Amino acid sequence: MARRVRQMLGPVPPLPAPPPISIVMLNLDGRAHLERSVPLLESATDYPEIELIVVDNGSTDGSLEYLDSAPVSYPISVERNPENVSFSAGCNQGAARARFDHLLFLNNDVEPFEPGWLRELVVCLSRSGASAVGATLLHGAGRPGEVASGYLIQHQGVRFRRKDGWVTPINHLDATAGL
Repeated sequence: MARRVRQMLGPVPPLPAPPPISIVMLNLDGRAHLERSVPLLESATDYPEIELIVVDNGSTDGSLEYLDSAPVSYPISVERNPENVSFSAGCNQGAARARFDHLLFLNNDVEPFEPGWLRELVVCLSRSGASAVGATLLHGAGRPGEVASGYLIQHQGVRFRRKDGWVTPINHLDATAGL
């Protein structure tokens, strides 16, 4: 599947001097997600320098114990909240701990499966002049019967619209393009 997605997106653009990235991840009783995503940030990512900052919101499922001994070579730091804080507060806590200028806010259930994904995001950021960019995401669970492969694109971008007097984000191509 990774080869097919990469073919659809085209080759990963070159990035001569990759800046280091601070990855901010929020967690609340998500040990099972962490056990998948944390090692994949190393084994399924070819980016040269990352750090992971996990903002834990009072987990009781062994998440903190897992993070203390996670089998990776990149640094992990943990902000330990005694209770669940809001998403924005948690992201701000993680950003405040970041050692690097480039931040990636990554959900704990995201599983990288193609090595060039992070380089591609950084190149997109630098070429676009935007303040933020996002990756193409696939729905993680197979959806047999909906499309031949069982997988759907979750989104290939975020757009904004005004609804009920508020500007709200909507996913571009949300589950409309099968792989």
